[in-house]
Amino acid sequence: FGLVKALVLSHQLGQWAGPILAAPDTHGPLTLLAGAYAFTLRFYLDFAGYSDIAIGLAALFGYEIRENFDNPLVRRNLVQLWQRWHMTLTAWLRRYLFVPLARAIMRRGGPRWDMAALSLAQLGTMLFCGLWHGLGWNFAVWGLLQALGLIWVGIVAPVLGRRLPEPLLRWWRAHPLAHAMSVLLTFNYFALSSVLVVSDLEQGLHLLARLAGA
Repeated sequence: FGLVKALVLSHQLGQWAGPILAAPDTHGPLTLLAGAYAFTLRFYLDFAGYSDIAIGLAALFGYEIRENFDNPLVRRNLVQLWQRWHMTLTAWLRRYLFVPLARAIMRRGGPRWDMAALSLAQLGTMLFCGLWHGLGWNFAVWGLLQALGLIWVGIVAPVLGRRLPEPLLRWWRAHPLAHAMSVLLTFNYFALSSVLVVSDLEQGLHLLARLAGA
């Protein structure tokens, strides 16, 4: 399964999406959007495929390695997506960066700084995550966009949600259409922000502008 994901599906998607994203001025918004979707799937299949290969090779020698990806691209919010994306890395980031940063800020600021501490820790953690993938402004901005999305889902949305009518909240939490809408929104946010890692920041922003029809 890992070989098929990484060496067949990921490769073919990359071969198709690469030329499109490299020349955004020659394609319309719908084609660029399809290219962004294909690149995101290629990104996932490449990582997940090589993880599967490692799991399979370890099993041949009697070692058990836990899953590293748990269908992250079909989750209904960005927190759930990142909890199931590259889980060994995210567990390390949570344990050695997010938790120590949040605790340090809380100790200095007291209980009133709880939400600020979580937000600042999230920004610092995901900025590091972005730069871990590559030392460039595009990766830094990508990491900050992931942090902003996580802050929205984990901190801002629950506060705003308490002000909404209870029937609307029940519909959003339980209805299949609401679930499908949230999965689609989450995938689009992740896919469109991940366009920034295709090349440098300037070209990534230009590509996003073309996607918006500019």
